[in-house]
Amino acid sequence: MHAKADEIAVLMRKAQHDLRAMRSLLDQGLPDIVCFHAQQAAEKALKALLLRHGILYPHKHDLADLIALLPGMPTALEDMGQQMSALTP
Repeated sequence: MHAKADEIAVLMRKAQHDLRAMRSLLDQGLPDIVCFHAQQAAEKALKALLLRHGILYPHKHDLADLIALLPGMPTALEDMGQQMSALTP
């Protein structure tokens, strides 16, 4: 497997782990931890998508900034970026 494909797979696996952690914490009354894992899952998936498009991503955690790097961003993704930016803090 190509190094880029390996990195994409690792990022997506970690995003899935964050989603599983988030789901397991939903009913435990820990909204800050749930939001942390939601942000982490989104960040890792976005970075994998950027790599898939051959875009090197900066070492930052702002979801709106990462979404803005995607080429030809559809309106739906742009709207999602505005909603996802609430997870960044």
